[in-house]
Amino acid sequence: MASNQTKEFRKSVADMFVKGLSEEGLNWKRGWVTAGAMRNANTNSPYKGLNKFYLSMISIVRGYADPRWMTFKQIKDADYHLEKGSKGAKVEYWFPYDLKEKKGISFKERDRLIAEGERKLDDFSLTARYYSVFNGDNINGIPELELPKNEIEPSKVLEQISKGMNVEIHNDGEDRAFYRPSTDDIHMPLPEVFDSDTEYNATAFHELGHATGHESRLSRDMSGFFGSPDYAKEELVAEITSAFMAETTGISIEDMNMDNHKAYVNSWIESIKDDPEDLMKAISQANDAADYMQQFVCEVTFEQENVTMEQEGEIEF
Repeated sequence: MASNQTKEFRKSVADMFVKGLSEEGLNWKRGWVTAGAMRNANTNSPYKGLNKFYLSMISIVRGYADPRWMTFKQIKDADYHLEKGSKGAKVEYWFPYDLKEKKGISFKERDRLIAEGERKLDDFSLTARYYSVFNGDNINGIPELELPKNEIEPSKVLEQISKGMNVEIHNDGEDRAFYRPSTDDIHMPLPEVFDSDTEYNATAFHELGHATGHESRLSRDMSGFFGSPDYAKEELVAEITSAFMAETTGISIEDMNMDNHKAYVNSWIESIKDDPEDLMKAISQANDAADYMQQFVCEVTFEQENVTMEQEGEIEF
């Protein structure tokens, strides 16, 4: 069961997102930082899931251009200086708690104990700690931000992902963009129909996000019919996936015109207000979808070590 602190944190994230939807509609992604993935400046490890989403939203609200974040201790240890009056942002860190030894341990240690037969999975619970991190724009002394080395044309990124997923994108003149699960392919209007390359790229990422849910890939529930709450929830997963992919590839998604999706906004607002966990689930599924898509991009946008979710939890902060 989630603690009160966890519930409060997640509600604050949900409230911020609902506010953005209420004020901006589907332009909630406007200003999304595309200078690389949200990451810890000390470890260079990227934030995942809810932390990634929340820090990106905070960056939009506060106008941050730097995707790097640090705790106050990390700033002090690095001999940097935090600007007076700077506001932090919370991130959550989940780790296993050994119920027998009554102490927190790493995921790696938990898995070792289970593999060696010393413990069962039921001997552990998951618990969360919360830390405040500060954006690189507010840290004096931090090295100048190196912009992502993204030498791939957006069309090439989409081609790599489409080919890697074995999902064809047909520019066949349809009047709308859609993913068809029964044939496992994507249909898009002709490129010249879109207002800009940016709009085309974001729409393609959105539809590829849907395709990750196919039973041969991440196997999400895709049974919702058009206009149903389940259909709207899948649309939210695809929208967040699109934002995550823009962030990690450095492809801009600003100034989008997505009038054809406005019908979902009210459904999202109502659903999230009723239960903030609907947003948490969508973020988690979008994170998995973006990770799935990213594996097919041959060039990385910035140098970083490969870290597992377990490692991230240990060194993120």
